[in-house]
Amino acid sequence: MGIREVADKIWLVSFIEYDLGMGDEDVGRVEPTANPFIPEL
Repeated sequence: MGIREVADKIWLVSFIEYDLGMGDEDVGRVEPTANPFIPEL
């Protein structure tokens, strides 16, 4: 699990090499990205 700042007050939440969501300090929550664990058809 990792968290890194990608812009001013915007954070990227990752697990291994998968991006799980973006966090916004001003809003105070993490918005999920597309599910990286669903296989592409």
